[in-house]
Amino acid sequence: MAVTPASFKIRFPEFSSVDDSRIQLFLDDAIIMLNEAYWGDKYDLGINYFTAHKLALAIKAEAAGGSGGSGSGGAISGKAVDGASVTYAVATPMDAKEAYYLSTSYGREYWNFLKSLPIPACSI
Repeated sequence: MAVTPASFKIRFPEFSSVDDSRIQLFLDDAIIMLNEAYWGDKYDLGINYFTAHKLALAIKAEAAGGSGGSGSGGAISGKAVDGASVTYAVATPMDAKEAYYLSTSYGREYWNFLKSLPIPACSI
């Protein structure tokens, strides 16, 4: 079953206010990035969670006044209210990809699905 903006919004109703054409853009990116042969029967789950992760980061960046690109620099390791400061954990080269995906709940689910694949996925 192909993932569509409508099926995406059923799984993730928190994105119901996002325009379908924008969701489709992120779905198209996910389809390019994920190899269906490696994902097998978990392919649609991978597409859904990869898309949700990327879309959440873009929305977060836009809300923070950014361009909607890649989002934060990693997991947040500290915050300050009065000084309006945010400190990001510095990822080591070994866990940089993992830290990126752990930065959203959708990315964490994606990462768990990815790690459960019987054959290591080339496109993470």
